[in-house]
Amino acid sequence: MMPTTNLSLTVDDNDLQFVPSTAPRLSDQEQRVLKLYAADLGIVEIAQHLGISPHTVKDYLRRIRSKLSTSGNPVRMRRQVVAEAQRLGLLP
Repeated sequence: MMPTTNLSLTVDDNDLQFVPSTAPRLSDQEQRVLKLYAADLGIVEIAQHLGISPHTVKDYLRRIRSKLSTSGNPVRMRRQVVAEAQRLGLLP
């Protein structure tokens, strides 16, 4: 018998994405912020793109970092968040 992996299906912006069930659940808005953050947009650019305030973007990033259990040096933070999200299957 072959081992099985539990997968959940998430749909975002017409893209189908299989996410391991061990990955933290991100809200739709958190997923949008994460994708733009991974695309190297700044906080103000993300805010403008999503029509929210920079403060709200920072709040979403805090929640994302907490859910991904990443912390540390702000200079390396983006790389840590993106690498962990990729490892968990939240980003390609």
